[in-house]
Amino acid sequence: MTSPATVKHELVANFEVLLLLIFMVAGIYFMKQLLLFIFTKILLGIQSKTLLSLAFCAAAAFLSAFLDALTVIAVVISVAVGFYSIYHRVASGGDPAGSHDPTSDEGVRDELSRDDLENYRAFLRSLLMHAGVGTALGGVMTMVGEPQNLIIAEKAGWQFGEFILRMLPVTLPVLICGLATCALVEKFRLFDYGTKLPENVRQILVEFDNAERAKRTNYDVAKLIVQALIAVWLIIGLAMHLLRLV
Repeated sequence: MTSPATVKHELVANFEVLLLLIFMVAGIYFMKQLLLFIFTKILLGIQSKTLLSLAFCAAAAFLSAFLDALTVIAVVISVAVGFYSIYHRVASGGDPAGSHDPTSDEGVRDELSRDDLENYRAFLRSLLMHAGVGTALGGVMTMVGEPQNLIIAEKAGWQFGEFILRMLPVTLPVLICGLATCALVEKFRLFDYGTKLPENVRQILVEFDNAERAKRTNYDVAKLIVQALIAVWLIIGLAMHLLRLV
């Protein structure tokens, strides 16, 4: 479709953009534990499903505005899969220390547990969709939110702040409409949204989180603090265009 010389020319012309993307993905991987901690607290700390959905959507939008959107949604999926596996193991009567297959419901004998699992799946599906939409809403707002934004800003000569201001007449109404849609589909239970977290599941997840918190050492807390400081530096560096100078 094109010549090797053209490919080389485009790679050289956008080499800074490629390096910045590599740096961002590496930074997000380093902060994975912090992101898991944040989304876990959001999931267990907010009782209202509508507010929880808005929180997931807004958090994903904020993170994807500065960080790689695919990695953010991958972290959210990891949280959802992890929490689903916790309750599925309990409902199946599995050994907490042994291996377990969360994709099979053969071990779930209690009908109440099966009903809770179905509601739990619907609950997690809706949160994942809200988070996915959030990454799209936030990703278009800044020059580092999506790879194509970097290329556009590079060719147009826009800095970080200028990109936000020039795109704001489009991106801000879209963000408001996206959050409003998130709230409406949850409030009126449209398109299979609005399923709440079963109380039995919440109790098990809270007990698991308390057990994990009890096992958390000072070293683990220090790692979370360092990752939070790195996140602040990453956002400041992107906003002030410092990372392009390193």
